[in-house]
Amino acid sequence: MTLLVLTIVNNLFKNSGTSTHNWDVLLFLGSIIAAVFIKKSVPLQYVFGLFAYGILFTLLPDIEYFKLPSVMYTILLLYAFLLPGLWAPIIVGAGFILYLLLNYFPTVQFDYMRVNLVGVMFNTVVYASLSYFFRRMMIERDLLKESEARYRSLIEICPEPIVVQQNGKLVYANPAAVKALGAYSLTTLTGRSALRFLHPECRRSALTHVEQVLEKGISATMEQRYMRMDGQVRSCELVLVATNYGGKKACMSIGKDITERKKAEEKINYMAYHDTLTGLPNRSYLNNCLDTALEQAEQANIQLAVLFLDLDRFKNINDTVGHVYGDMLLRQVAERLKESVGPNDIVSRHSGDEFVILLENRSESMVREQAQALLDQFIQPFQLHGHEVYTTTSIGISMYPHDGLGRDALIKHADMAMYLSKENGKNNYQFYSVHNNRLARKIKLENGLRRAFEHQLFTLHYQPQINLENGQIVGMEALLRWQDPELGNVTPGEFIPVAEETGLIVPIGKWVLQTACEQYRRWREEGLPRIRMAVNISVRQFQDKQFIDLIARVLQETGMEPGDLELEITESIMQNMKESLAILTELKRIGVKISIDDFGTGYSSLSLLDKLPIDHIKIDRTFIAEIGMNANTEALVRTIIDMGRNLRFELIGEGIEREDQLEFLKHNNCTMGQGYHISRPLPTEDAADLLRLARPFVRA
Repeated sequence: MTLLVLTIVNNLFKNSGTSTHNWDVLLFLGSIIAAVFIKKSVPLQYVFGLFAYGILFTLLPDIEYFKLPSVMYTILLLYAFLLPGLWAPIIVGAGFILYLLLNYFPTVQFDYMRVNLVGVMFNTVVYASLSYFFRRMMIERDLLKESEARYRSLIEICPEPIVVQQNGKLVYANPAAVKALGAYSLTTLTGRSALRFLHPECRRSALTHVEQVLEKGISATMEQRYMRMDGQVRSCELVLVATNYGGKKACMSIGKDITERKKAEEKINYMAYHDTLTGLPNRSYLNNCLDTALEQAEQANIQLAVLFLDLDRFKNINDTVGHVYGDMLLRQVAERLKESVGPNDIVSRHSGDEFVILLENRSESMVREQAQALLDQFIQPFQLHGHEVYTTTSIGISMYPHDGLGRDALIKHADMAMYLSKENGKNNYQFYSVHNNRLARKIKLENGLRRAFEHQLFTLHYQPQINLENGQIVGMEALLRWQDPELGNVTPGEFIPVAEETGLIVPIGKWVLQTACEQYRRWREEGLPRIRMAVNISVRQFQDKQFIDLIARVLQETGMEPGDLELEITESIMQNMKESLAILTELKRIGVKISIDDFGTGYSSLSLLDKLPIDHIKIDRTFIAEIGMNANTEALVRTIIDMGRNLRFELIGEGIEREDQLEFLKHNNCTMGQGYHISRPLPTEDAADLLRLARPFVRA
């Protein structure tokens, strides 16, 4: 535009030097410039344009004829862009044609005049068409800008959060979205990854939806959890729409915060499926879970167990201290039950003081261990606002598929087994499968134990104990195994209590001690490394008057160094502290090592622990199992380790089944460890092969 104006003015100035002519040129120039810069008022543009056009005709006579066509073409082009539309170029062109005809027709050769007239007419048509389309383009551009401005204003004032992401990055967010995401301004959001604002569990689903929207150009609706800049997690309902941003494909998300609605739904769902007093799942929730678990168990051909618990003498407690304290007791019982099972197990309140627990994918021996752990939860008294209350529980157990294939049958049979537990003196557990044959089973076990002892059906397996610092084997724990021709593989958890009750544990314990020490001697004769041989000693053995003499005789007969023998005893020896202290002192005089087994689950007393001449403390497997799952248990394990180290005891973590448990114990300076993650209990030859390898189990 500027070039066109300068070209015209240059021609006008050069053709005359009079002051009047120059002032007319300046007036023409000023009118043109005014028309150019007055864009908001089209009529005013036309006024200045026509004024300049009138002045122009006073200047044309001063231009030489041969320069006149080029000036006219230039002016036509100027007006075509200055005043876009169809009529301005036509009027200008028509004026030029009329000017040529009136002023030059009689004096200029007709052929030359015709060429000029045709040229003006042609350029008039061309520039008028261009001007018309230019005007339409400007109108459409203005309409588009107006539409975009209206659309942007609607988005800006929209109360719902709206964001646009492109190539995985946020490129736009309206004020509602900026506020919803907890940002200070739009600039703090743009350029960030869109996934950063989604909960990790929702990211894969969100990516799939965005890809489908962009590829197919469709819209999608989904519910997601998003994360604000301050880390707060909220819920939203999103509508995803394919759009363009900056000329490239983008995805626009229109959100609606549904956090409060979700909370209300969760609260309603929680109230429908949870007990209001204890917060445990109720009977409806248990029924749903049990139905699902039975379907999975049938498909996977695995077992599951239903445990029915009833508090002993709960009515007496209610009558004694009142229903308020009874409710407090039920809440505390619920907490202890939850703490004693795994994170995937279901603990539900059935009714009153009855609870039902669902254990999936458990063998009978594992269920026995779990039932005993539940009974142990009732050893300590319950504190009810200054009232110290003791209670126990009776547990009935049914196993799928042996005791029933349906939900109702399993619960009914577990309930029946619970009543059998009540009849047997309470504070015990009973399996429905032995409901009618409990005495026969006990007699079979007792007779089988005597037969196994007489015919040497027992075997010993050895589980390595390693130094957690360097991974080297420092000890082997001798573990008793019984494979009976009639009873099959009987677990220690089943036959040891019978052996202790019948007194058979004393001769069996002597055999275990003798066999383990002789095996250790043979290993040493083969040149295997020197380690400790750990042997479990029951309370009945410990109380035997010949126990000290037995230890001395076995050491002498096997030639074993006293320091290579470690006796593992339980915390229950503290019940008779005076007698136990005398025995332990004599054992230390002989030189054997002493360790407290299953520490933290029995009768430990910190006031007595430092008086005992012991070397090692074994952290019970129930605590190790909770590492990585229960912060309180982790704190307790750290406390046990610190206490042991301060008392100059070495700590052994037993029952290590996962890498994170091993790393936790190492990090907290536990000295030794054992468990299935390191090695299962091994037959004699396999244990010897392991010692020959002399390889570390963990990286130092």
